[in-house]
Amino acid sequence: MEKRESRAVGDQSDRSGRGNGAENYPHATAATQRRRLHAYLTVHGNISTIEARAELAIMAPAARVWELRHDEGHRIITERDSHRVARYYLLPPAQGGQLS
Repeated sequence: MEKRESRAVGDQSDRSGRGNGAENYPHATAATQRRRLHAYLTVHGNISTIEARAELAIMAPAARVWELRHDEGHRIITERDSHRVARYYLLPPAQGGQLS
């Protein structure tokens, strides 16, 4: 019988030994995810759904973008590629990045 390697409860690494990003972000509240997403967009200007999930451990980035738009007043544009993957662009304040 083959012995299988067990993983500890809460271990988010996949079988390749790489983590999925979640271990870097133990606090997964919506408010914390919004702050991470906004900070990333401020520095980088854009992010895809796949990148948000992999790099920021935000599993529902569309919901966080909606909250940033509607609850916090940020102007974020969505574009989709041929595979329907969303890419979100934060407009800088000079271009209306935050509504007053």
